[in-house]
Amino acid sequence: MPIDTDILIFSIVLMAYCLMILWFYRGWKKMPETEEKHEAPYEMISVLIAFRNEYDQLSMLLNSLKNQYYPSDYYEIILVDDHSTDSGAALIDKYQHIFPALNIRYFRSSEHQQGKKDALKLALQKAKGTIILQTDADCVLPPGWVASYASAFKEKKKHFFTAGLLFQKEKSLQSLFFRYEFASLIASGAGSLGNNKPLMCNGANLGYRKSLIENEKDPYHSAFTSGDDSFLMLHCLKKYGAQSLGFIKNPDAVAQSLAPDSLKQFFSQRMRWTSKAGGYKNAYIISVALMVFIAAIVQLALYIMAFLCIKYLVFAGVWMLLKSLFDILLTGSYLRFSGRQLIISAFFVFEWVYPFYILATVVLTLTKPYQWKNRSYSF
Repeated sequence: MPIDTDILIFSIVLMAYCLMILWFYRGWKKMPETEEKHEAPYEMISVLIAFRNEYDQLSMLLNSLKNQYYPSDYYEIILVDDHSTDSGAALIDKYQHIFPALNIRYFRSSEHQQGKKDALKLALQKAKGTIILQTDADCVLPPGWVASYASAFKEKKKHFFTAGLLFQKEKSLQSLFFRYEFASLIASGAGSLGNNKPLMCNGANLGYRKSLIENEKDPYHSAFTSGDDSFLMLHCLKKYGAQSLGFIKNPDAVAQSLAPDSLKQFFSQRMRWTSKAGGYKNAYIISVALMVFIAAIVQLALYIMAFLCIKYLVFAGVWMLLKSLFDILLTGSYLRFSGRQLIISAFFVFEWVYPFYILATVVLTLTKPYQWKNRSYSF
């Protein structure tokens, strides 16, 4: 019995997608888990945080930085205020007085400096460390976070590292979807690094040698509102090669961030991330993005066809089962490493919703301005 052309095409797309996820999983499993080591000689480390109206989160971040295992004389915390209108500056001043041993340095962006990238540039100019770590103001960092990076950078050929990131635990079904979607992104990026094919990283948890971008006029690609993280990664790839980048596979390096508090904020965040797509020239990154988009479009087409014909209903069920199993393999492995469990029943439900999210993100990015930190941006 001949196979219909459309089912054959859909099967090829499914196979390509599953092989891609298996490729990420291979890279993830290849990487050995590491431990932080508290041993001399110590390098000076600068932790950069650009923030805007984060009063409610700053105390959690500063408490977690206060409790680091790494010797306090060898790391500084540089906070740059991107025109906040809340009382964040007063809170930082309070910490500076209560914890004088904690090396906190506060700066405020000038009037002509706008946005996270300008704030990071200012922070970088003030940094005294030979190693730069970046995180966000809404993050909580484990006590071994700084030490984990210090241990990783003892490997001299490495110039750039990223590490795990999770959304803090929430109980709603919506936040559970956010957590799984985010975990799949981090796992894919980690797996790609394990295969020496950098794909993506997150600016809330990364580090690099300051020498990587010294004398660079625009290390963060200021033409794009997002991408300070990924463009740095690609700069390192171009300058030193794939072997110069790594992922710190250590639970003590996994940061926790706040999940978006609404669908609107979630889509604004994803639209901001997608807006940097025009800056990518890397064929591998472009091909992965196209594969994810094509798989989502095919899945949506199957929904429509399954509604019209029982033959496609059966095939849609097989498609969803296979795709879900491969996604669970990768995302579930990353979550277990990070100390979280994957609820399989909920994950299967989200797999049905996922293509709508992909299509909506692309359409919204191309057609609507988005809000981030009370500022408007467009693609």
